Amino acid sequence: MRFDFTPGRAYADRMTQQLVAERIIIVRPRETRTGSITALLKLTNVNDPSKSLSVQALVGTGAAYITLPAAWRERFGKLYWEEQVLAGMADGSVRKASFGGPLHAQINDLRRFSADVLFLEMEPGPEGEYQPLIGYMALQEAGVALDMPNERLIQLPYVDVK
Repeated sequence: MRFDFTPGRAYADRMTQQLVAERIIIVRPRETRTGSITALLKLTNVNDPSKSLSVQALVGTGAAYITLPAAWRERFGKLYWEEQVLAGMADGSVRKASFGGPLHAQINDLRRFSADVLFLEMEPGPEGEYQPLIGYMALQEAGVALDMPNERLIQLPYVDVK
């Protein structure tokens, strides 16, 4: 089985040929800060509400999932399901990651939703901070749209089932 969440399907096919029977998740690199949108992301373990986290995250439409540093994995305790996957990076490298969930998630004060999360080894920035990402699948689950001219997120008035 393969997870392929990038327009470069040929890349994922090459990766699959090299890593037969492994699960692959394509992860995009950090996006440019110009015109970027950040949001408050609240995450809570579905089975243990005492295990939660609130953090400013970059909205990265080139990423599929909510992606957090592996260093934060233990903050959520035992998840309902979790597995090790290979994450194919946009630069062609492959890294091990943990993928699991579900977590209750909320972006800013918009509608709550359930999300699976990718925990990936990340290098902290110059001041020791990590850059968590909110990917497009999380935005769809939350019913949120990008308002780029105003650099903000807005709640859609309906759930899109098309």
